[in-house]
Amino acid sequence: MIYLHHNLGPHGNLKSSNCLVNSRFLLKITDFGLSLLRGPKDQSFSVNSYAWYRSKSAFDYLFFSGICKREEHLRSRNGTLKGDIYSFAIVCQEIVYRKGVFYVRNENLEPKVIIRPPFC
Repeated sequence: MIYLHHNLGPHGNLKSSNCLVNSRFLLKITDFGLSLLRGPKDQSFSVNSYAWYRSKSAFDYLFFSGICKREEHLRSRNGTLKGDIYSFAIVCQEIVYRKGVFYVRNENLEPKVIIRPPFC
């Protein structure tokens, strides 16, 4: 992470599907520079639809939950070094638990069952 941030800057979209391992067990990180080409999101889904929940990243969930409502993160669509560190921790969690993001055992909730917290 130190080498990447020092030489290439923040990734902005670091996730487990962007981390590839070759035959020599060396980690290769893909999609560098794509955040520069990404335009504004023009998709509009109903809040109760599965597509709306699928279109949200883990970072968006943090914005909705009120944990990361810092102005510089909300204004910028580009990645930050702190965001990459958080994403790296999520990837490490996926490796340790061998499950998806925010894995909770025996909890299969549908989007319409999830109630938004009162501070959203």
